[in-house]
Amino acid sequence: MSQKKVISLIIIFAVVLVLILGGIWYWQSQEQSQEGKVNLPKEKLPEKLDTSTWLPYVVGYIQFRYPADWKIEEREVTLGGIKQKNHFGFITQNALAQIPEITTEIILSPPTKQSEKDVIKIGGKVKNCRELKGSYKCVERIGVPIYTASKLNTVMQTFNNLVETFDTYFEVADLDTGMAIDRVRIAVKYVPVMTAEEFRTGTYKYCFECITKERDAIRRCSDKCGVGEEKIFTDKHEFRRYLKTGPLGTYIYTVESEGYAIMSSYIIKSGKLHKFGNIMMMPPLSPAPELHEEYIRSLLKPRTVLVVGFVVDNVFRKPLGEVTVSIPKLNLTTKTNARGFYFFNIPEYSGRIDSCEKMIETALMFRYSKNGFKIYEHGQLYPVALQGPDVKKPFYLKLNAAMFYGTGKIVHEYILPGACQGRR
Repeated sequence: MSQKKVISLIIIFAVVLVLILGGIWYWQSQEQSQEGKVNLPKEKLPEKLDTSTWLPYVVGYIQFRYPADWKIEEREVTLGGIKQKNHFGFITQNALAQIPEITTEIILSPPTKQSEKDVIKIGGKVKNCRELKGSYKCVERIGVPIYTASKLNTVMQTFNNLVETFDTYFEVADLDTGMAIDRVRIAVKYVPVMTAEEFRTGTYKYCFECITKERDAIRRCSDKCGVGEEKIFTDKHEFRRYLKTGPLGTYIYTVESEGYAIMSSYIIKSGKLHKFGNIMMMPPLSPAPELHEEYIRSLLKPRTVLVVGFVVDNVFRKPLGEVTVSIPKLNLTTKTNARGFYFFNIPEYSGRIDSCEKMIETALMFRYSKNGFKIYEHGQLYPVALQGPDVKKPFYLKLNAAMFYGTGKIVHEYILPGACQGRR
């Protein structure tokens, strides 16, 4: 064999050996790279849940449902420099206009969670999904962001179903009782402003003045307020759908209902989660039988102050019978009747309530409880009957309540006069 052939065979052998060794090395490296890896099954997409059994919740012009075993809370917000915690109440549109940024954040927590990320948040400081950085899942409904950073399947399943329950909220209710009024006529016009401050002071401030100064605002301002023609609705659900699909901005509306004074107001659909509900409270032209002067006089007792109240649920505004109402400090208990009314004769306070300390010392807590609803406790300064020659009608304290669905407790502390703030 010639020397050239030997060299050629050696080269071929070397190349083959390199290829073989390289193949072995590659195969072994692939084997090693798989060590420690777990072949997880592909996560199933969250199933469609039956949300009709979930609890309803209302905040501002938004309503949604959430699982009964989840915890729901509102982050404290700042109202005119004063921090308020879980203050579920109402505010007049005029007062709302003086405080242009009243927003809140809803936090929903599952029964068990692995980390602080395992929650669902709604609203708050986040204005839209684009502001979120990192691995968030975010969906906007009616201009409001709903988001979570959780990776738990149970949280994601709830998230996907919760966002589908979002809807606009609007209700018309009796001013005396808070009970929903079903037969209504709603006239509405649109104004392209996004904040109460702009509405109060900007181009359309005359529309705001019409609403706050004139009772029949839309009829008197329809020629100059809003954009386009009035839209008329005779169904509150249709009006809600219109609000849901309409653009962000301000909606001026007037409500008419037989037996009630005509009332006008506005809703600002801004994408921010406002804390106060959109409920048009209509003054009745004649009171309910339980509020007639003759009936009130029949309930008065010597040396007592009469308390008359009415209890509804906070979503559908329907009267709640068989609600246990108590004043633990006075050891008094009663129940609402089938129409939702309750009555107390509170012993007249024998001394003088003429100082902040006395107000705090004598303040009462009214407690409302019923199966299926959160316990509601409402603080109230001790009622003092109005007396004197100028008092023509029998005096009584009207104290209504709206109860939230679910378990747990909601507490509203009593409100002290401005001069006594900070004493508690």
